[in-house]
Amino acid sequence: MSRIPRVMSFATWLALANLALANVALAAPAHGEAAPAAHAAAPAAGHEAAHGGGIEWISPIFGNTGKTGLLWILINFAVLMWLLEKLLFSKLRASTARKSDEIKSQLDRASAAREQAEGVMKDVRARLARMDGEVEEILTEARSRAAADRSRIIAAAEAEAERIRQSAIAAAEREGELRRRQLEKEIVDRAVARAEVLLRERIGAADQVRMVDDYIRQAASAPLGAAEGGPS
Repeated sequence: MSRIPRVMSFATWLALANLALANVALAAPAHGEAAPAAHAAAPAAGHEAAHGGGIEWISPIFGNTGKTGLLWILINFAVLMWLLEKLLFSKLRASTARKSDEIKSQLDRASAAREQAEGVMKDVRARLARMDGEVEEILTEARSRAAADRSRIIAAAEAEAERIRQSAIAAAEREGELRRRQLEKEIVDRAVARAEVLLRERIGAADQVRMVDDYIRQAASAPLGAAEGGPS
């Protein structure tokens, strides 16, 4: 790639040199211009007539008139164009074609990458749509399970509360019964103690001896089985 600017510079200078040479050749004055006008008019006219109106097609590079022949100019121009073609235009076409191929390849890769990206995005959108449906199903199932669990938990809590209430009632009843028996026993004990005090105050020693004797006689006269099963 770095040779192209050098080739273009060389071709440019070559073209400029060729154009300068052509201008010098075409603008060169006729031979013998310093002679008197009257003396040069007739030979010049005859010379131009002999050469077809003053155009030299084939002549030395610098002929007698000082002009370059047109054929040499055309040959020089053809050589210049051939050199430009070999040194510049062919390489420019090759470089342009190579760059065009590279750009086309890059465009093809970009188009393929775009199509692949569009396919990926389409797949992602489809997955997101499926995920939205799955999330909604999961939420619905979770709500149903939460409602069922809530009902179950409430029922279990109510059953536990009822069990605790029944246990509390039973414990209260047992506690009340125990307290009632303790009160009854305490009342009976106090009544017995009070009766014993009253009996001791009202019954004397002779009455107590008599009551013991009567009990002994009853026990002795009673059958053995009756004595064993007598009053406690």
